[in-house]
Amino acid sequence: MNDINEINLENNRKKNIKKNIPFIIIIIIIIVLTVIFFKMQSSNNVYIILDNNRIIEYENKKYKFTEKKDYEKSKYKVFYQNDYIGSYFISKVDSFTGEVFFTSINSENYYIFDKPLLAISDNVNYIEYQNENFLESDFTIFNDISNKDYIKKLSDLIYTSKITLDFDNDGTLETIYIVTYESIDDNENDEIINQNNYSVIFYVKNNQTYLIKEGIPYYEEENIVFPNYRIRSIIDINNDNIYEIIIANMMYDEPIYEIYELNNNKYEMVFSTTIGR
Repeated sequence: MNDINEINLENNRKKNIKKNIPFIIIIIIIIVLTVIFFKMQSSNNVYIILDNNRIIEYENKKYKFTEKKDYEKSKYKVFYQNDYIGSYFISKVDSFTGEVFFTSINSENYYIFDKPLLAISDNVNYIEYQNENFLESDFTIFNDISNKDYIKKLSDLIYTSKITLDFDNDGTLETIYIVTYESIDDNENDEIINQNNYSVIFYVKNNQTYLIKEGIPYYEEENIVFPNYRIRSIIDINNDNIYEIIIANMMYDEPIYEIYELNNNKYEMVFSTTIGR
């Protein structure tokens, strides 16, 4: 009789376990989702990632490379060129290279996106813009500010960027320009050609022109380095409707990135990725 009772008790125990399995699974799922939620909940901090390499933090009106783990809680808007790729979280950062691996909340995969890449934390506004046609009237403005008599006509320029927006939120449109000239005169030697190369960033507001930065070739040891600017992106880092500009300086194989802020009608560089190299 005792044996029958023990068998019945064991059978009941097994039945209860089977009944409880769905509840156990649900509890495990809830625990896993809770961990994911706390890991991936949004942070109030502001982060920028350029080309998947190191993480820039904006805090107290200053930019710096950060080692804080708080960036893992942020959701990021990711852009390739000017195209929005999607919303991602950071799965890990390589401790040796600084390379950033992205993931999405419903994926177990890691992603390293092609360059050039911009990722900004979800609390930063990305400003859509178009590169406008560079006209003869723009060339005249460029000529006045650059004063390079060997650059004689619009067709001499290998790269032009012209973007018109209300950069400072005063109700009036302003225009930022980047212009690059590269000498290709076959009659000159390489040194003269390189020394004539030229890249410039300037800004026009209310018919006043403000020089932001000139890129004039210079020597690093025995090599001539030629600064060569490109607009990488325009953002509003602190949501005040005054836009910051991220510039790529293509002087090396890997670009140097520079962040510019508007002060007194003029953009000034406030951060460069050369810091900490």
